Amino acid sequence: MKTDLNRDQIMMIVERARHQHSIEAGGVIATSTRKAIAWLASRGDKFLHALLMSPTAHQ
Repeated sequence: MKTDLNRDQIMMIVERARHQHSIEAGGVIATSTRKAIAWLASRGDKFLHALLMSPTAHQ
């Protein structure tokens, strides 16, 4: 397959693709981290609520 692109143009396209992939990977990591922290906070809140509202808790 023959292209009209030279080596420099192809390398520039590859570099842009790598950069975009890096940005997307960072977004996935940030989203996953945010969801994990929210899940842990929710579980911690439920645990503390159950612990503090239990009949044996000191008033």
